[in-house]
Amino acid sequence: MSLIYSFSDSRYHAWATCVFSVAMTAVVVLSLISLYIPNRASSNVCRISFTPMIPLPTGSGSITVKAADFNNDRFLDLIVTNYDGDTTSIFLGYGNGGFKKQIDLLNGLGAKPLGIASGDINKVNQLDIAVANRNTRIGSTPVGLALDDFNNDSILDLVVTDHENGRLVVYFGTDAGTFTEKAVLVTGHRARPYLVITHDFNKDHRLDIAVGDGDGNNLGIFLGNGTGSFSDQMTYKTQSGSFALAAADFNRDDN
Repeated sequence: MSLIYSFSDSRYHAWATCVFSVAMTAVVVLSLISLYIPNRASSNVCRISFTPMIPLPTGSGSITVKAADFNNDRFLDLIVTNYDGDTTSIFLGYGNGGFKKQIDLLNGLGAKPLGIASGDINKVNQLDIAVANRNTRIGSTPVGLALDDFNNDSILDLVVTDHENGRLVVYFGTDAGTFTEKAVLVTGHRARPYLVITHDFNKDHRLDIAVGDGDGNNLGIFLGNGTGSFSDQMTYKTQSGSFALAAADFNRDDN
């Protein structure tokens, strides 16, 4: 596992590499979700241990997993995209680390679902699900996506990575739960963006976007201005095959 530390002005520190005997968090391997529950943590980011694995059978070719409370019982549930099975699976949680048998949602024959996001898109106090179906056959190749409010209108917007065309597309949400006009963010020549996250990386109270470019071995950051537009991409070299990413304050410096 590799970590890269940040400063509040959007500069980034050198990598810290930690070696674990098990995965750092929930991972998806060979159509099986493997859950590792932390049972000890310290100020040293490399000193974390986990309970034994809890296996959850899924559909074929499980790729991406997210946790959220989808049935409003205050227990975290899991949702997984199954690339080869063209389905999305929901595991409702018991609140004790256990989960019910999955509920499978059909994405369509040959859809090849990859990235996933959840949020209250139509503002009815119930989480909705957005899935990137890679095999759209309409000239784009969506892989990753995220829901957030990029223009501060209290309505969720959607950012999607268009893998083969080297760009991100931001769709702005409406009160009706639909998406209209869009903004295009270019990730660079021969870039192949994968999964994407949102966060306020430079502490200006405006959401930014980060994306992994596995083919170019880069981490790309677009700083938002709070109105739905973004800066040009800033890139940071990573190790080979950058695909997924997450943001958190790993070294407790408030950045």
